[in-house]
Amino acid sequence: MSGRKPPTERPFKTPLDEKMEDDSLNIIKDSSLAAFAEYIKKNNCKNIIVMTGAGISTSADFRTPGTGLYDNLQKYNLPFPEAIFDIRYFKAKPEPFFELSRELFPGTFQPTPCHKFIKALADKGMLLRNYTQNIDMLERIAGIPGDLIVEAHGSFHQATCVGRSVPPIDQPLKETDEAKDEQETEKASDLDDDSSEDDPEAIAEYERLARYTAIPGCGKRYTIEEFKKQVFQRKNPTCECEGLIKPDIVFFGEQLPNNFYNLQATDFDRCDALIVMGTSLKVAPFCELINFVGRQVPRLLINMEQCGDRRMQSQGFDFIGDVQKYRRDAFYQGTCDEGCRRLAKELGFDEFDDVDRLIKFADQLTIQSEATVETKDTVREGENSVAFDTTLKVADALDDVDKLTDGLDAVKL
Repeated sequence: MSGRKPPTERPFKTPLDEKMEDDSLNIIKDSSLAAFAEYIKKNNCKNIIVMTGAGISTSADFRTPGTGLYDNLQKYNLPFPEAIFDIRYFKAKPEPFFELSRELFPGTFQPTPCHKFIKALADKGMLLRNYTQNIDMLERIAGIPGDLIVEAHGSFHQATCVGRSVPPIDQPLKETDEAKDEQETEKASDLDDDSSEDDPEAIAEYERLARYTAIPGCGKRYTIEEFKKQVFQRKNPTCECEGLIKPDIVFFGEQLPNNFYNLQATDFDRCDALIVMGTSLKVAPFCELINFVGRQVPRLLINMEQCGDRRMQSQGFDFIGDVQKYRRDAFYQGTCDEGCRRLAKELGFDEFDDVDRLIKFADQLTIQSEATVETKDTVREGENSVAFDTTLKVADALDDVDKLTDGLDAVKL
């Protein structure tokens, strides 16, 4: 008879105990950003996947607390906040979305340090793919090659004729849309982001729109320049078939782009390190992507708050290391910009650090220069001469920054 003790008499070992006894279970030594960076350098990772959400665009001047998208929708007289991105509402009443498009149109904002960091990964041949939930096109504006980007929720890059919806005969559009504006304004101010699912008036609005007759679009493709021209002429962009032209961003009620599904099948098998930034990991199927990499592939979350830890052996993060077999998850709590700066420094991206420093220096000089110009007319003559000299020095410094930045661009980040 075997001398092996029965299960009830064997010492119980937690996943943490096992990691302490067997170092091979520690893919990274701890849950720090530095440990994650050490793994990348030691293993010469060349197939890094970066998953990004709205948090990486915060410093681009939108989606900040109190000034974000859903905080400023009251003026559009919506029955509920999410309606502006609802395909049924859009086909019946497109004006709010087109008005919002003029405000958020690509080019209004500039890439952040996060976007520059992802671009640096691409330039160094380390980026396999950037899966993004964002529709702002800042990845493309930053210069990340289009074939390395998967815009999971679409983008403004192109537009398509999607048709329109018209009210039934007993429900004229003028009556249902204009006569309800006053009520809708009151409702929009009372609803928050999560209220539409259970709000009876929101449900009634969905039911009203469901009675509209859908007229299919012809599917004709348009360049974003063609769409933009009509939008900024204060027109509802309309196709030759009289269908509405909508940017290829994914609305509620629409399928995600084909390449989101086609590429993930092979990308996540090849992935040798995963970076997740600026997302709450609450929206499926995007949030499930973190589970598709191999069990021994390290993962880093850069976020203001920890998320995605489901306390499960096969799904979600395990930052403590007390649930899953391998210790492989790292977490940096802070802004995405700061996290990218620190990761770039740990990886030895000195060029990135220099460019980021120069950009911040140039921004500060610009602010100082504008302040000087604004105050010159109100100071005494002697001080005015000093202000003028300062402006010249600022201009010279900005020229130097441009030259340095051009030099760094030449060698590629």
